[in-house]
Amino acid sequence: MVHSSHGDRGKALIHDISVHGCHLETDARWMRLGQFVSLRLSSDWTIQAVVRWVRDHRAGVEFLRPITDADAREISGD
Repeated sequence: MVHSSHGDRGKALIHDISVHGCHLETDARWMRLGQFVSLRLSSDWTIQAVVRWVRDHRAGVEFLRPITDADAREISGD
């Protein structure tokens, strides 16, 4: 799930994850360039990010704090 700071939310699939960010495939039409969002990966794991680009049903986000390589592998399922 992806959440905005204004309470909006939507479903998102994570693609191309790195320690600095990822590409999202999402139904969240409210996402805008420069917007701060939270990616809720589980009940106890949330990553804060800023939206860097939006096109159609896709968006690129940069994490506010880089994640570890191990976390990136865990999220991607590798």
